[in-house]
Amino acid sequence: MSTAFIYSFKESNWKSCQVITRNLIETYNRALKNQKNLHFDYSEEMTSYEIYNTAEEIFKAKIKNLVIVDHKPHIGPLLKFLDSFYLETKTTNRPQVILHVFGDFTLFGEKWLKLEPVLKKFEVKFVCASDNQKNLVSKFLKNKNISLFKMPFPVNPSDFYFSETQRNIQRDKHKIAQNQVVFLYTGRMSLQKKVIELAVDFVHFLKITKSNAVLYMAGEFDDLGNPFTGIFYQNGEFYQKYMNILKSLGPEYQKNIKYLGN
Repeated sequence: MSTAFIYSFKESNWKSCQVITRNLIETYNRALKNQKNLHFDYSEEMTSYEIYNTAEEIFKAKIKNLVIVDHKPHIGPLLKFLDSFYLETKTTNRPQVILHVFGDFTLFGEKWLKLEPVLKKFEVKFVCASDNQKNLVSKFLKNKNISLFKMPFPVNPSDFYFSETQRNIQRDKHKIAQNQVVFLYTGRMSLQKKVIELAVDFVHFLKITKSNAVLYMAGEFDDLGNPFTGIFYQNGEFYQKYMNILKSLGPEYQKNIKYLGN
């Protein structure tokens, strides 16, 4: 019995997706350490001929599970070629396909729809990281009671852990009282991440609760806008928009929102 993992050997441009893919692979390797695990490269740089050859390798390996642990490219071309090998050889023992949902999943609606005839020939499981994501993906499925599962993304404890020492060091460094509540956002400072809405809503929270909580934000500003809805920014424009909104919130609340940089 063997499992094949499909992902791009060239890391994603998105740091979050790099970490998710890496941790998923490590988790599977630990869980399936007593069986043969195969790894196949599947990237946007591959030609149709290269994808065909990869599908042929997977078919010849006679795997039991095909696990997709990357967010792009869309798995459609690979599955279509793989399907053709099973049809040509009249092989009925097809692998189970496990798809971890993250990244650009919702942008591929049309591609998923076109892949429906092929997906029906495999036992497919969509694995979501949260209840909200599971609810979202369920709207893509006609039968909402099957093939949909939740498994939170695994976390590497050497990267994410609680340290009382670091907590005290950072609170002393930023002059935060021990009993003061801290909210922390880390990630892209982007329109896509709704960081302006976060700052505005946080001030609203302060007003209605009379709290002295602080919001710290850390990450790199980008000007990606939202091209899917026709919103585009010039270089530095979103940063300026963020700063202008921050100033408009009033000096008595600005002190409770801190930007730490990237």
